[in-house]
Amino acid sequence: MCPKQFAPTTSVGQTILEQSLSKNLKAKIFNAILRISRELKSLIWCESLTQRTNNVVNLSNL
Repeated sequence: MCPKQFAPTTSVGQTILEQSLSKNLKAKIFNAILRISRELKSLIWCESLTQRTNNVVNLSNL
């Protein structure tokens, strides 16, 4: 049996995730998630481009 997971709670016992969030905070969280998603895609694309460039350089050295 898995141990029960506990979420951080406020002084009234309501979990942090159950609290109502302001529109401003929701927008900040949403924008942060979008930014991280874009940065990750950009990083993967750059890594892929570097790999392809290295492959071309290696082939030209043959």
